[in-house]
Amino acid sequence: FHDAMPLIEEIIQNNEANLSRYIESSLRRLSAYFGMNAKILVLSDTYRKTELKRQSKAIDIAKTFEADEFINPIGGTALYNKTVFAENKIELFFLKTNDITYRQFNNDFIPNLSIIDVIMFNSKDTIKRFLNEYTLI
Repeated sequence: FHDAMPLIEEIIQNNEANLSRYIESSLRRLSAYFGMNAKILVLSDTYRKTELKRQSKAIDIAKTFEADEFINPIGGTALYNKTVFAENKIELFFLKTNDITYRQFNNDFIPNLSIIDVIMFNSKDTIKRFLNEYTLI
């Protein structure tokens, strides 16, 4: 709590009115807090092809940024086809988070709450370990 509260206050007190920019700022601040060297690109600043949708757009974005891999959350298995990506020389992976539990006061654990909950109840080192708790499918 003592380490996390200043970070949470800083993020919440950000006066950015644009939701997208607010979220971007939050991600940048969290990345810095965890010592991650994350390269964050704002797609709307660099990619303007609005006529493409869904899978075609994802493939075009990967090609635009010369990516040979595309990682999507596990929910994307219903949206994206590995074969179609492979035909475009892009390897498609789905990120499945492993089960993570931690102590939340003396209560039963409630999973999948916000990053705020994770930060308030865990050290930076523990959270860094949590960030590696996933499987690429």
